[in-house]
Amino acid sequence: MEWLKNNYELLIIISCLMIVLIVIVIFFRFKRKKEYVLKHGFYLRAIRNLNLVFKPIDKSIKIYHSTKSKKSLKNLDFTKILIHYLEKDEEGLQTTYHNISYNKYYYDEYVKQVLKIFNTKYEYKANYRLFFSNKSSLEKFDKKLAEKDIVENNFDTKVIVIAYYVSPKGKNLYKKKFKCRYDELDEINNIIEKNKKYQASKEYQRSIMTDSLRYEILKRDGFKCQLCGATAQDGAKLHVDHIIPVSKGGKTEESNLRTLCDQCNLGKKDKIE
Repeated sequence: MEWLKNNYELLIIISCLMIVLIVIVIFFRFKRKKEYVLKHGFYLRAIRNLNLVFKPIDKSIKIYHSTKSKKSLKNLDFTKILIHYLEKDEEGLQTTYHNISYNKYYYDEYVKQVLKIFNTKYEYKANYRLFFSNKSSLEKFDKKLAEKDIVENNFDTKVIVIAYYVSPKGKNLYKKKFKCRYDELDEINNIIEKNKKYQASKEYQRSIMTDSLRYEILKRDGFKCQLCGATAQDGAKLHVDHIIPVSKGGKTEESNLRTLCDQCNLGKKDKIE
C-alpha cells in the first residue's frame, strides 16, 4: 500500500500509456483491415462499382431571371419560366431532371443487385493472422463498410428561381423568389410533353397556316397552280396545299407547301405524290 501511495502518479502515467497503446493498436488494426478490404475484398468494391451507374445530380440550382418592368415582375408566371429553362436546358435544369428520373427508374433494379451481392459467398485468401482476424470477421467488416456505401433513394434537387427588376437608373431592385423540387419539375415536364404532342398534331399544323404564310407561298409560286398552271385571271380559285397531307404527318412549312387551283386540290384529296 505504501508503494502504491508513493507511486500513484507513475501508475496514472502507465495507465494512460496503456490506453494510448490500445487505441493505436485498434486504429492500425482497423486501417490494415480497411486497406485489405479495399484491395482484396468483395462486397465494398462490388457496391462501389454498382454505384457508378447512377448519374450526377445538382442538389441545388439557382436561376436568375430578369424582367422588363415592375409590372411584368408582379404578374410573372414561374411555371412558364421553368418551362423555358427546361426546354432550353439552361443552368443544366433539363439534364438534372432527366438524371433524377433515370436514377429513380433504375433504383428498383439497383436494390435487386445489392441483395444479390450480399447473398454472394466470397472466399478470402489473405494472411488473416496479420490482422488478428478470421474469415468471418473480415467478411463482416467488408459488409459493414459496403452497407455504408449503399445509395439511398432520395434523389432530388432544389430549384430556386429568383426573378428581378432593376429600375432604369439602378436605384431600386425588386425581387420575387420561387422554389420547387423534382415532383413539381415532373409536372412541368409533363406540360412540355403535352405541348410537343400538340405541336405535332393536325390541329397545330393547320393553326399555323397564317394569311401571311399563305401569301408568301402564292407569291413564291407566281400566283398560279403548280399542276395545271391556272391563275386567278383564268377564273381559278387558288389554294395553298400540303404536299404531304397533315393527316399523313405533313408539316406546315414552306418545303411542304405549294399553290394549287381548287380543281387540282379537290382531285388530289389526301394523296401523297
